[in-house]
Amino acid sequence: SPRALGAEMNAIASSLYHSLHPSGTPPLLSIPLSTPSTSHRAGIPKADTPPRNRPLLATPRPGCEVGESSAAARRPGPTMAHEVDCSYVETRLLDTKRRMMAALELVNLRVSYQAQVVVLETHACRLEWQRHAADDLAIQHIMRT
Repeated sequence: SPRALGAEMNAIASSLYHSLHPSGTPPLLSIPLSTPSTSHRAGIPKADTPPRNRPLLATPRPGCEVGESSAAARRPGPTMAHEVDCSYVETRLLDTKRRMMAALELVNLRVSYQAQVVVLETHACRLEWQRHAADDLAIQHIMRT
């Protein structure tokens, strides 16, 4: 589910952050997630209704007349027969996905920078060691002559 995925990504980002940064740095902010819609139709999602109860929800009882009340006709908005406009929810979901991907890219960038720093520090230490070794050889050569 998106919430579980977001929680897992927050946990991974937090553990990576704490492993790469000193303890005095502030923690990462969590990525807020919105709850996605389970259905594009108003009412009970089809997946949540047992198959034996589906006809009961869709079929009127015997002896009942089906008609639209004047109050329902005046009332704007979705009914069971009309689809609900989910563009706002879909937009929020896409924005959340974009923010999650951007946060993941930032974590990956931090990790790659940290790896580069470690490689450069190792290289600098090796060059420093070679310089000291060359200085020692030069001093030994001067002392012999």
